[in-house]
Amino acid sequence: MDRSPELEELSRRWMESMVDGDAAAFEGLLDTDDSVLFIGSDPQEWWDDRGKIVAAFRAQLAEMKGKIQVTPNDVVAYAEDGWGWAALNCTFSAGGQDSSFRISIVLKRRDDGWKMVHGHASAGVPNEDTVGITLTT
Repeated sequence: MDRSPELEELSRRWMESMVDGDAAAFEGLLDTDDSVLFIGSDPQEWWDDRGKIVAAFRAQLAEMKGKIQVTPNDVVAYAEDGWGWAALNCTFSAGGQDSSFRISIVLKRRDDGWKMVHGHASAGVPNEDTVGITLTT
């Protein structure tokens, strides 16, 4: 795979659109294939249906609009043969508090451009808080 500045820029623009509450931009990137899946950080955020993903993001974007800032600190993406992935290491700022957040997406090139077929978002939580022991990092 080769580094993809195109997908890095697409990822940055996508993140900016989410901060702006632009649900249409999110929907435009989301593939229409039945196999699309998005996993969030909350235990209830496992959406394996495009309609559920769209509904959840529409609601969450409206709830976050104007209340949260996102700074993509690191963005990396690779692509080959019509497939690509991108990862963003972000700082979420809300209510005077900053938190680490990581997002990864898998994309497939379609006739109308790159489309997300899988996404995963996770909060940067220490291993001790999630598995109860200290692990090598």
